[in-house]
Amino acid sequence: MEIKEGIVYLINVQSIDINQIDSFIDNYQIIKQQEKNKNFSNDKDKKLHLISLFLIINYLHTNNIPIECLKYDNGHYLIHDGSHYFSISHKDNYVAFICNNNPIGIDIETISNTVDFDVAKKYFCNYLKDLNNEKFLTCWTKAESLLKCSGIPFCSACKIINNNAESSIIDNIYFFKSIKYKNLFITICYKHKINEEYRILELDYLPK
Repeated sequence: MEIKEGIVYLINVQSIDINQIDSFIDNYQIIKQQEKNKNFSNDKDKKLHLISLFLIINYLHTNNIPIECLKYDNGHYLIHDGSHYFSISHKDNYVAFICNNNPIGIDIETISNTVDFDVAKKYFCNYLKDLNNEKFLTCWTKAESLLKCSGIPFCSACKIINNNAESSIIDNIYFFKSIKYKNLFITICYKHKINEEYRILELDYLPK
């Protein structure tokens, strides 16, 4: 499978055979060694994790990056070559994956009709008076995607978004794009540039 920039890869784990993913991961001794002691509370969590690995490995293949460049650091996989970046988000039964040649972050959340005002008041007080579900999801996913793109701690990212909630650009460095897709709200944070042509590719199978 060729992983390309400008596409949000969205995979529904419900239809994926977990044995197929295990067999795929077994082909990579470095990763297999890293994964051997991981414990998951249920099959869904294991699927979410292993599907993420499947997409990362395919991204390495697409760009002819040796598997040895994939490092495990502080609970996350990273490509240590300074030229290739990816981001992953899990929500309910979905895994979202996106890549770029600059730092990038993605967050997906389920669209609901209720706002958690306790959370809203804690993190986004500037918008509490007229906060609705879409504004809350916009703020939350922007903060999460900024964290993943920049490495800024979550509370600091929330403060930045709280003061720039209406803006799609922060300091001419970080660019945001949000989209509603089915019952999901998706926000992407790009560093230095934004791909206006991105699209969502939803899969219910693992491509060869």
